[in-house]
Amino acid sequence: MVTKKQHYYPRSLIKHFANEDDKLYTYIRISNRIQYINYENICAENYTYEGSSGIDNILENSLSVLEAKIAPIVNKILTNIVIKDDRITVDLREDEIDFLFKYINIQYIRTNTGRISFVRSFGNINYVRRRYPYKIEEIKESKNNEILHFNDRFKQIGVLENFIKFLKKPKNMNFHILVGENYITSDNPVIMLNEGKQIFMPISNNICVTFQIADYSNTDKILLPYNAGLNRYLNECQIETSNYYIMSIENFDLVTNWYIYRRFHVIDWEKISKHFK
Repeated sequence: MVTKKQHYYPRSLIKHFANEDDKLYTYIRISNRIQYINYENICAENYTYEGSSGIDNILENSLSVLEAKIAPIVNKILTNIVIKDDRITVDLREDEIDFLFKYINIQYIRTNTGRISFVRSFGNINYVRRRYPYKIEEIKESKNNEILHFNDRFKQIGVLENFIKFLKKPKNMNFHILVGENYITSDNPVIMLNEGKQIFMPISNNICVTFQIADYSNTDKILLPYNAGLNRYLNECQIETSNYYIMSIENFDLVTNWYIYRRFHVIDWEKISKHFK
């Protein structure tokens, strides 16, 4: 059976931001409105991972294998926080942490924005990382260029598998779990800061996983305490990097609503936002 509706943010991960009725509050940029909708109906496009040779689901199926492997690791984090020797931690194996690092990097490049950035930067020593998010018009123009090129390349035998092997967590990079309050997520859920030296991805409304090199992380503790400023900053990052959807288990408060409005309606917002200075 051919899969037509292909998710670039796996349902097995988005569901952790949904309520018991499988719905979550979603700002839909295209229609400029907030809806309370089923998590399965967002962050997907028809045949988004197909290449120039036609519909074959090769890349879609390969990504599904990775999704099946990351889902139980995320579930384990969310359900198995334990206390050992008076320290709160999560009983994760090193190979699970290593794969979490690999998958988060894959998640970063599998979205429309990620595929465009990857193709433009890979092997280009003169590439300068873009400071501002891609506009929807730019993404549409890239459908038959960078995005198609990415699909054609990664559907080839062994390319995705070899890239996964290439992705290795640096020895000086520490893994942490951030406790938070009402983390939100978006169609670009991975936040890369300081040229990838800090990587964040919320996996539920109150848990965010992060990898940080030693310059930014001076503790060997896995579970880090609540930090209101960082919590707010990461939510703003989700809004800033979003192209299509912003999702929350709770309805957006006035502050978040106002930030979303300014992000998508203020002319030259990139020149005003502190995130791009």
